[in-house]
Amino acid sequence: MTEIPLPSEKQKKKDLCPGAACPYLNRELSWIDFNRRVLAEAADPNNPLLERVTFLGIVADNLDEFFMVRVAGLAKEIRLNKPDIGPDGMHPADQVRAIRDELYPLYRKMADCWHTELLVALEEAGIPVKGWNELSSDEKAGFGAFFEESIRPKIAIIPIGRKSSFPPFSELCENIVVMMRGGRLSGVILCLSGGEERLSRFIPVPSGGLILVEEVVRHHAASLFPDDEVTGTYLFRVTRDSDLELKGDDDTDLTVAIIEGAELLQTRQPVRLEVEEGMPFHLATEISTMLGLIPDLVFTQKPPLGLADLKKIPFDRPDLRYLSYTPTLPPGFTDESTIFSSIRRHDRLLFTPYDSFEAFVLFLRAAADDPSVLSIRTTLYRVGPHSPVIDTLILAKKNGKQVEVVVELKASFDEESNFRWATLLKEAGVLVTHGAVGLKVHAKCAFVSRKEEGGVVRYSFLSTGNFNLSTSRIYSDLAIFTADAAIGSDLVNLFNILTGYTLKAEFTDLLVAPVISLRDDLIRRIEEERKYQKRSGNGRIIIKVNSLSDRKIIDALRKASEDGVQVDLITRGVNCIRSCPGSPKTRSVVGRFLEHARVFYFSAGGREDLYFGSADLMPRNLNRRVEVIFPIKDPWIKEIVLSDLLPGYLKDSKGSWKFLPDGRSEPVMGDAISCQEQFLRTRGFWHREEKGISLSDTTSQ
Repeated sequence: MTEIPLPSEKQKKKDLCPGAACPYLNRELSWIDFNRRVLAEAADPNNPLLERVTFLGIVADNLDEFFMVRVAGLAKEIRLNKPDIGPDGMHPADQVRAIRDELYPLYRKMADCWHTELLVALEEAGIPVKGWNELSSDEKAGFGAFFEESIRPKIAIIPIGRKSSFPPFSELCENIVVMMRGGRLSGVILCLSGGEERLSRFIPVPSGGLILVEEVVRHHAASLFPDDEVTGTYLFRVTRDSDLELKGDDDTDLTVAIIEGAELLQTRQPVRLEVEEGMPFHLATEISTMLGLIPDLVFTQKPPLGLADLKKIPFDRPDLRYLSYTPTLPPGFTDESTIFSSIRRHDRLLFTPYDSFEAFVLFLRAAADDPSVLSIRTTLYRVGPHSPVIDTLILAKKNGKQVEVVVELKASFDEESNFRWATLLKEAGVLVTHGAVGLKVHAKCAFVSRKEEGGVVRYSFLSTGNFNLSTSRIYSDLAIFTADAAIGSDLVNLFNILTGYTLKAEFTDLLVAPVISLRDDLIRRIEEERKYQKRSGNGRIIIKVNSLSDRKIIDALRKASEDGVQVDLITRGVNCIRSCPGSPKTRSVVGRFLEHARVFYFSAGGREDLYFGSADLMPRNLNRRVEVIFPIKDPWIKEIVLSDLLPGYLKDSKGSWKFLPDGRSEPVMGDAISCQEQFLRTRGFWHREEKGISLSDTTSQ
């Protein structure tokens, strides 16, 4: 097996702050701690049963992506002997070992949650997930016929003789290795996982409940090897590097890279081997050796493997799910003919999933149908496999509008989907570009140019979230519709850069990375709060992001807090600022919805500057992505956010966790107040009615 090289003395000298006194926490270990928080939701008996199952699937899915992206990156640094030492001072080899040590107990807790809690609860609810031995004789016979007719044609058997012939396992697929008489490794059954040939993971049982497909396959393995004696079957699963190596800077290079990347999926570098509990040690060793895998990244688990599939477990029991609700629409959006006049009167706030993402689709549809609309320009990062946004943009083009779309092909795990959408848009005559050279376009913005009396008016939509119908139902994001002229002008300049019309532009209201230094701009505002604090004692900062790992931002926030500025940080996932006396107050909110909105508030000496945006406070976002942070100018929206929404998060005691000095988190103890539940109960109060409703009236609903 490949060994992990220890860091050299020269490399150790590069460590920025080794030891427990380091003010920075490790990014990867912080991400693992976030998943412990999500796992707590799966273990919470107060959550609906099938939602608990989904939470467990989310943890497993997160870990899959973690290995495919983050651990793969560390492994590559180790292989190339080019370590990227982060602000916490940990060498990649040390990080891999620390990840292993943190994940072993997490895997055990995941298995315990499934076997001792959820499986039992599912059976009590009358929807069991059964093992082979729990089937009746008739059911076993029926599955024998089902195996021959429906499963056997969809699996592949690859013999193993020499190391070089070890098969290129399908990505994230539960494969079965077969051991023959004499303890020799003889063959691998590949459960095909791609396209139309994909096997359903869950198979209905006639007497009720489900059985996993691998249970059926492994109990018919002997029939696949008629000339030998099968002495054992064992499940294993290989995770590979997700990097498509999209290094091209023009459309042709990107297209070739995506197509070839999809075809070469099975040959990417392995980064994790999961084997079922009970697999002989020599067998696990042989597989990992053939893969050339780092031994610290071999994990033994009690089956089933691949718990991410639990997110799609096919039980239709509304009584075991969260109560459904109807999202609201901003005033004026129920009729296409009133949308633009409604936005023209004043800005509109969209707070998904409490509000309906359909508002944005209706906005585009109104633009597509309106003869006064001249053009539509938008970015697309992740739009999902089925997108009404794409349909509406194509309709707009058919109706004679000029439509320009910046499609980010390098959105991780959505490369093929985005390539497909880009191709479809191009075929419809839409002008499609792929953003700035060498940068990933992560900004979420669109605008419509409409000819009106007095000139052209630009109607803008800026969001913290992707234009994705599916994720808009489970991600909590904030967006605005505005006819503000300065913002519209800034968006014109931004799109001119993204589409190659110009290389430089100035921005009046938008904070844009990396065209201007967003990091420097934020640090300047943090420093200003320190000055206000010294002069008047009222420095105040509230920042809500997904992740915080940028060292310079952390240093500025810590310094401001030490000088007396009240700093509250709401970081859902990665938090690299160590909690200690004088440091900012930092919490994470976990619940029914994924907290995805990025909000930045600075008291600004009483001016109260409020921004939403697409950027997390991480080096990749500030250095290598096109990000947009936009100001909230409308007094009503600003008041709602500062008086209700942000305080709601800061007062939450049901889904909130506080960070400890060692980087771990623990639940906030309180009166079990959930801001997400409150937003659901009072959804829509943030929409200003035309006749004018007071804030006190809305908050008492």
